[in-house]
Amino acid sequence: FSSSVSSANGQRHTEIASKNESENLSPNESLPATTTSPVIPPTESTTTPQTSIFAPTISFFNIDECLASLVSNGCLVATTTLTLSWDIATTTASSTPVDYFILNLNGAVATTTAKNLLLLVDDNKDYTFSLSAVNNNGAGATVVKKVSVYKTPVAINEVAWMGTTASSNDEWLELYNKTPFDLDLSSWKLFNASSTLNINLSGTIKAKNYFLLERTDDTTVSDVPADLIYTGALIDSGTKLFLSLGATTIDETAVLTNNSWPAGNKTTKATMERFDPNVLGTDSTNWRTNLGYIKTGKDADVNLIFATPRAKNSVAYLLNKGEYYISDDIILTKEDSPYVILGNGAELMPGINMYVEPGVVIKFYNEQQSSRSRLNIGGNFIGEGTEDDPIIFTTLHDNENQKILDSAFANSTTTERMGELDFWSGSNTLAFDHVKLKNFSGGISLFNATSSFNNLSISDSKNGISVYGGNLSINNLSMQDIFKDAVGVYDEGYVSMASSTIKNTKSGDVLGVYDTGANFSCDRCFFSNDFSNTNNVSIYQAEASFSNSVFDNLNESPAVGLYGGNLCLDNTKILN
Repeated sequence: FSSSVSSANGQRHTEIASKNESENLSPNESLPATTTSPVIPPTESTTTPQTSIFAPTISFFNIDECLASLVSNGCLVATTTLTLSWDIATTTASSTPVDYFILNLNGAVATTTAKNLLLLVDDNKDYTFSLSAVNNNGAGATVVKKVSVYKTPVAINEVAWMGTTASSNDEWLELYNKTPFDLDLSSWKLFNASSTLNINLSGTIKAKNYFLLERTDDTTVSDVPADLIYTGALIDSGTKLFLSLGATTIDETAVLTNNSWPAGNKTTKATMERFDPNVLGTDSTNWRTNLGYIKTGKDADVNLIFATPRAKNSVAYLLNKGEYYISDDIILTKEDSPYVILGNGAELMPGINMYVEPGVVIKFYNEQQSSRSRLNIGGNFIGEGTEDDPIIFTTLHDNENQKILDSAFANSTTTERMGELDFWSGSNTLAFDHVKLKNFSGGISLFNATSSFNNLSISDSKNGISVYGGNLSINNLSMQDIFKDAVGVYDEGYVSMASSTIKNTKSGDVLGVYDTGANFSCDRCFFSNDFSNTNNVSIYQAEASFSNSVFDNLNESPAVGLYGGNLCLDNTKILN
């Protein structure tokens, strides 16, 4: 088996690599893990297949590593090497011969005549194996085995080595269980290299959940209950932390060359947060100081802390770890959503793919609130939302769409609109369907780009769509409550729109087609407005045509203004 995908931070890895020491597999190359493919014909054999009136039955199907499972209610292993073996029922082997076996791994299918297999699999994944035997009478019953592979099942996730504003002694730590199993921590230990911390863990850490350790008492983080109270101290100057299961080290943190902590702030009391629990803790770039504007929890004096106890780390929200250039293919998943783009923005480099799953929310934030945070698309954007699960672009403070830690903005009154989505020459929108923009600043801009949008909604934003050269095709646009120009076509830009509605543009032009060479056409479009300071539809030395469309309640006169150029109205009504 083999297939390739890209992780959410753009790193490419092999999903499944296999090695069969006794027989060659016939794999389907590059099979996505979610796709079931046709079975490949069996490997050639020098023997003539025997006939039988019975389909063969699997007598056993074992995965040796599961004998050392970390849980009793499933198979959880801390190794990426799996040893598989199987056979058919011996009592019927002579009368029920086998031509080959079908092995299905997470939807990837291959056939083999072997009865054992050594597999090298990816870390941090859950696998389902299905095995059946085949002869001339067909396939017998399928046997299923499930394995969860996590070399670091529990990770050190956040460290408050600096204490809190209430007390520098109010230190705390957080663990994260990456697996789908609840884990008993009775044989686990958390300690440091300086011997000032030695915690024998106890209790249970829930699946896909956090475990909070507070020093001395449960008032360290006053509004979040501790899972364990410990004694001992961290060292402000820095030390390496270790998490072990028995005699095996499971995880450890990084230190810098001077043995100092890789992140955290003693003055602001901002904690040291891990970007990604699936990336080694010894990698110093996998740690960063809490961002300050995504935070939760209170200290013993009820001060808000720059931290995220028992919650997703602030830095884990950052798209591409906050780096500006996206230079590797990237997949944005609903599971890891929402993503945050900071004030410096982000740029998808030419030729690079950005895949966006349905339901993903991307939020923009600029701490200065003086300029827009932009996502510049120079590569290939592939985003296919659905009617029930659209892709959403909005501001960090929009709590209607996937709240980010309510307490972080409990006292915030900001209504600043941020964010801009720019498509540049050479970019491609291979899919842009069921996308919503809300509380945006710059809206969507095209700069000599060619794009196609379907089922696009833009609301409560400063700007709508601006096209500076290039070509844009839009089907089923819904746009309302735009503060400036709803649609602007400049230079030699061309926009073709169909089945679309633009309502309540608050200032500027509902539609403006500017400059010689600019062209706009619209079929089955509806324009309506309740604001008197809007210029409605204006054509300046350009071309525009409308068919089967309606202009309703446009308060300014004229509803459609032609200031040079050409205008064509076909079966189009101008009301009020």
